[in-house]
Amino acid sequence: MKIKSFFIFLLLFMTPALIFTGCSFNKKIAGAIPGWESGGKDLKKRIAVIFKDSGSKSDIKQIIYKVKENFLPEISEDCDDIILLRDEKGTIASEFLNLPVLYSNNYDNLFLVPAGRRLGLDAAVFISADIVSRRRAVGFFMFKKYVNFSVVEVKATVYDMETGAKLLDKVFSDEVEREYDDFIEVSVEESQIDFSEYEEVIIDIAEDAAEEVCEVIEAEEWKGYLIKRDKDKAIISAGNQAGLTEGDILNIYDAASTIKSLDTQHFFIPGKKIGTLRITSADQEASQAVILSGEDNISAGNIVKYAK
Repeated sequence: MKIKSFFIFLLLFMTPALIFTGCSFNKKIAGAIPGWESGGKDLKKRIAVIFKDSGSKSDIKQIIYKVKENFLPEISEDCDDIILLRDEKGTIASEFLNLPVLYSNNYDNLFLVPAGRRLGLDAAVFISADIVSRRRAVGFFMFKKYVNFSVVEVKATVYDMETGAKLLDKVFSDEVEREYDDFIEVSVEESQIDFSEYEEVIIDIAEDAAEEVCEVIEAEEWKGYLIKRDKDKAIISAGNQAGLTEGDILNIYDAASTIKSLDTQHFFIPGKKIGTLRITSADQEASQAVILSGEDNISAGNIVKYAK
């Protein structure tokens, strides 16, 4: 009787949990079974990586350069589901580097998200770096001594372009022991850093950051944006590079509603489905489509997601 009661309790407890976590649970199961693709098609997400250089220290610029040298190839070569948008014409820099910042030190989503959507991004990745001097005591009593070291820090922040929420906000760091007799000398000497001492650490940090950025972006659902509409015709911000082909059906969602947080930040609320469209032709970075339903409610800026 006690065993029966236990299983009844377990069933009552687990049912709500399965209801609320079913989507993510099914997504993980789908990813674990060979040949089972979520939504029926594995579309590639488009991202941009923005390297933030404070310009205050020459050594920071060198670290950023070294991180960039290793971070971008890692993303390009090892992240199969991600398209890295290259900034050959300075388009990304012009969109992102002068974004307004709130007093909470976060970018204002009312400017960040539209900028990302104009570029057709699933996510925007911001990378910054710093190097700080530290000192700690090792040993005890008369055997105690102080060890000077530098900590290389690389911060990776990933913003979702559907909502403006942070998918990742993490500092990756490692330390390099420094041979200084006096701690005061550290800050002076670091203006003339020998980067051969730091190269291995920077490479490891950049690769770790790239791996985690890949993981959080690949776990997200693919999305695109309606760029232009003319009666029953539309242009979509993704093409055959992302995996779209003629005949694909996409659902269209409203994307304008926002909610305000305590720090005056605005987040975009995923909207309801307002129509469907069918891809009629796909170029590398954009697709032509015909609107099948919901014509009165559809406009540029709406989000599209794969249906079948």
